Amino acid sequence: LFVNDNATITGTLTLNGSIINPEDLVTIASSINSLTDVDTATNSPSAGQALLWNGTNSQWQPDTIIQANASINTHSDVNTSTITPSAGQSLVWNGTNSEWEPGMQVFSNSNIQITDALEHGLSITAATAQSADLLNLKNNSGTKLALIDNIGWMTISNSLEPDASLEIGNGTASSIDGVNDLLVADDIEINGDLWVDGELHGAHINGATLEFDVTPGSVLFSNNGQHIAEDNANFFWDDSNNRLGIGTNSPSGRLDVRSWALIGNPDRNTIALGENGAESNTGDNVNAMGYQAAQNNSKDNVNALGYEAAKSNTGSSVNALGYQAALRNTAADVNALGNGSAIDNTGSSVNALGISAAAQNSGGGVNAFGARAARYNSGNSVTASGEEAAENNNKDNVNAFGSYSLENNTGSDVNAFGYQAGQYNTGS
Repeated sequence: LFVNDNATITGTLTLNGSIINPEDLVTIASSINSLTDVDTATNSPSAGQALLWNGTNSQWQPDTIIQANASINTHSDVNTSTITPSAGQSLVWNGTNSEWEPGMQVFSNSNIQITDALEHGLSITAATAQSADLLNLKNNSGTKLALIDNIGWMTISNSLEPDASLEIGNGTASSIDGVNDLLVADDIEINGDLWVDGELHGAHINGATLEFDVTPGSVLFSNNGQHIAEDNANFFWDDSNNRLGIGTNSPSGRLDVRSWALIGNPDRNTIALGENGAESNTGDNVNAMGYQAAQNNSKDNVNALGYEAAKSNTGSSVNALGYQAALRNTAADVNALGNGSAIDNTGSSVNALGISAAAQNSGGGVNAFGARAARYNSGNSVTASGEEAAENNNKDNVNAFGSYSLENNTGSDVNAFGYQAGQYNTGS
């Protein structure tokens, strides 16, 4: 049946034995514009366009179909003129200017995801539990340049694994545990300030010297616990002449002190010069000069000058001058001048002048002048002048003047004048 114009059916239309109802009939319009779901009035069609479905108003409307040989660059929301695309890039949405631009390729597989490339920087997320390194950067020769392991530790080197939270260079940690630590294998140059809240450790700083912008000769010290300071007018080292100045920056001697000095224990009014001088001293008002001078002294008002002078002294008001003078003295009011003078003395009020004078004396009120004068004396009120005068005397009220006078005397109230006068005397 061919109908070239309008046709009216008044009966029943049967096709292939099936009755066609009027509501099932298709009206063939002379123009597609007359269809109710086609809108060509809003946008007039132009050459090359096709009807495309508009989901907003549920109508077919004229629009341009991208041809197979057309370029994506022609789209108004694609910007490839400002940023020229390079190999491996993809179009990434730029939310700032609402355009698609060439950017980092978004990559994803079962192990790793790289997202938010343009707006938020590079974000690398492990897709599953990660035991291997998260990022490994290499050059075109395969040499490792940097690495981030699975716990976030990073190395900028060809090190296999980082030994600290951040490792620069291929170093080996020897003093740090690595957690929250920085390991640098070589030098660090700081153009600004360096703040250290903890301690600064190391055998060397800048090789062998610590460099400061200070005056040559400055002796550095901490002025308030936080800053290193200098005070050249009061504390200065003359390195050319090896001199130390205290109170002056022009020292005239090896040690130049331009004010009073306190040396020793101020709580006991003690001054000590010399190795172990006044060591373990428990007496007040003690002056000790010399090796072990007044060492282990236990009494007050002691002046000791010389090797072991007044060492282990237990007597008060003692003046000892000389090698082992008043060594182990136990009596008070003793003046000993000479090597070994008044050594092991036990008598009070003794004046001994000379080598071993009044050595091991046990008598009180003794004046001994001369080598070994009144040595081993046991008598009281004895005056002996001369070599070995009144040596081994054991009686009281004896005056001996002259070498060997009253030596080995056993008599009381004796006066002897001259060489060997009264030697071995036994009478009073």
